[in-house]
Amino acid sequence: ISRRLGLTGRADVVELYRTETEPADRTIRVESKPGRWIAVPVEYKRGKPKPGECDEVQLCAQAYALEEANNIVITKGYLYYGETRHRYEVVFSEVLRKKTEDLASRMHELFDAGITPRHQLAAYCKSCSLFNICIPGISKNAQGVSRYIEQSLDFTV
Repeated sequence: ISRRLGLTGRADVVELYRTETEPADRTIRVESKPGRWIAVPVEYKRGKPKPGECDEVQLCAQAYALEEANNIVITKGYLYYGETRHRYEVVFSEVLRKKTEDLASRMHELFDAGITPRHQLAAYCKSCSLFNICIPGISKNAQGVSRYIEQSLDFTV
C-alpha cells in the first residue's frame, strides 16, 4: 500500500540481496537473517515489452509501497518478460518517479470526477491479466454509464 500515492497492489516478487556497503536508508533488516538487505521488486509479464512506460510505472509504484512500508529508498527493480525470456533493469529515476506520481494523481482526479476513460483495444491487450476486467473493446461505441443504465433499465438516472 502506498498511502502517498493512494495505491494498493501486490508485487510478484521482492528479491533480497545481502549488502555490507549500502547506506542504512536503502536497506532493511530481515528477522530470520543477519545483516542488512536491499529490497528489489520484480514484475513478471507474460508477453514482451510494450510501447510506452506502463510496466515501468507499475514497478515504480510497487517500489513506492515498499519504500513507505520499510522506510527505505529503492533505486531499481526488474521487469521479466516471458515471451522474450529476458529480464530488464528499471532504474527508479526522478523522471520515472514523477511520471508515476502524476499518473496516480490523474487517476484519482478521474475517479473523483466519475470519469471512466475510454480505452483503445490494442494487440498487447490480449496478453494482459486484467483483460476480462477492463474489457477494452466494450467502450468503442459507449455513450456513458448513465445512458447505458437508462436504456437498460428503462428509467432516468
